[in-house]
Amino acid sequence: MDVPVADRQRRLPRSARLLQAMARRVVEAEAADVDEVSIVVGDDELLADLNTQFRGKQRPTDVLSFPMGRIGDYFNLGEVVISSDRAVVQARRYGHSVSAEMARLLVHGLLHLIGYSHGSTATRRRMRSREAEHLKRLRPWVQKLDRRYRSVEP
Repeated sequence: MDVPVADRQRRLPRSARLLQAMARRVVEAEAADVDEVSIVVGDDELLADLNTQFRGKQRPTDVLSFPMGRIGDYFNLGEVVISSDRAVVQARRYGHSVSAEMARLLVHGLLHLIGYSHGSTATRRRMRSREAEHLKRLRPWVQKLDRRYRSVEP
């Protein structure tokens, strides 16, 4: 599975290989027949622009998911766009590392692409349960990401 990563921010050190490894593990555990999923790490300005354009909300958000689909035999799951600025702020708010928050946002965005939602209490519980399971399995990669992000910890 191809996992292109575009880094369009300056707050966090580049971490494409770790994000790719984490994305592969989540997608392969949930939806084996995927050829590609993309990741963009942006800043609040990018996420605010996208949030305004696609959701009509004029403010930054932490993560957005843009599903794609199948073209012939090729299946592009879509694109996850994460705000590094929100990850730093939310890590501080929730009392965990920036790397743990980046992993949480990545998993959350990927699960949306796969079809999970949090529109009702039942679907929110199901999605949070899957997030927790994936994050538990991703701990070794999150620890590696900790070393990359050490300089920006809250």
